[in-house]
Amino acid sequence: MDKRRAIYIHIPFCKRKCNYCAFVSVCDESKQKPYIKALKNEIEKRGNGAEISTVYVGGGTPSTLYKGAITEVLNCVKNNFVLTPDCEITVEGNPDSITDDFCVECKQNGVNRISMGVQSTCNEILTTLGRIHDKTAYLCAIETVRNHGIFNISCDLIIGVPNQSREQVRADVLELINTDIPHISVYALTIEEGTPFYRDNVTVDEDLQADMYDDVFALLTKNGYNRYEVSNFAKSGFESRHNTKYWYGAIYYGFGASAHSLSDGFIRSENTSDVDDYINGITTVSSRVIPIEERKEEAIMLNLRTVYGLDINDFNVKFSCDLLRDKADEISKLKKLGLVSVKNGILSATDKGFYLLNSIITELI
Repeated sequence: MDKRRAIYIHIPFCKRKCNYCAFVSVCDESKQKPYIKALKNEIEKRGNGAEISTVYVGGGTPSTLYKGAITEVLNCVKNNFVLTPDCEITVEGNPDSITDDFCVECKQNGVNRISMGVQSTCNEILTTLGRIHDKTAYLCAIETVRNHGIFNISCDLIIGVPNQSREQVRADVLELINTDIPHISVYALTIEEGTPFYRDNVTVDEDLQADMYDDVFALLTKNGYNRYEVSNFAKSGFESRHNTKYWYGAIYYGFGASAHSLSDGFIRSENTSDVDDYINGITTVSSRVIPIEERKEEAIMLNLRTVYGLDINDFNVKFSCDLLRDKADEISKLKKLGLVSVKNGILSATDKGFYLLNSIITELI
């Protein structure tokens, strides 16, 4: 498990806000240059020469940035931190804005992984989601990325969209499999406050959504993808090292509006989510030491989301406890229900348990 330090950089710009999106983003391109200037200022102020093994540039839509912006940001990172020779550098992009220029700039700056917001390969569902691109744009974007020598590609899908059928979900998955995408993230639609879906009182059929997830799991595992986290599937060697750091408590530095950080001493800080405030020099708006009980709960919650599970000895040493003794009744109950297993010192959810993670976590915390 790669527990070396990481960097997350938030780019809050999109061409258009999607109907489901609750992330911090704006559509005003005129703010891009002052935002990048503020972002570089924050990186320079907080830079400490630490060794970094993953960098993730997310959003928003980083592929909508002006030409040269990614170069500016990554050069600033390299000038203030030390990137390891094997550093995984991911940049997010949407099919409608992944161009030759974008890919050239990524490649020149050491980007070796692209995460693409596909969400669906069905034009009808893309319209429902409020996406700009269509299936043709997705296929062109994949070809463009590969033409520039970047083959570590992740694609996102959303399941449980209004009027989406199980057949459409299966078609999405098969399309990505046939396109030989090595990493696929599958997210269950949730209706977040403040989104168009929320304002329109859209609801999700959770039973149908669960059936869709079953279909996704069956198709992907049958075709050589490993589920290494509840929403993430990858061919061997293509797991996201960056995301794994979050699940196992690695130190990470978050830069940009709404970015979070986890520093030495278990200090969690949060940047302002107001893009204008950030441009004007306001960065961190809250910072606190995470209490030990909260850290224990987070470790259980995040570790059990993965197939790697929770290392009981590490947990006991870190929190000066005895998990198997302290939660003996709860673990025994969950084992009898077939939801968890304890093997070789690892507590993990079973395939059945992955569908009931919230119940498992509630029992154990």
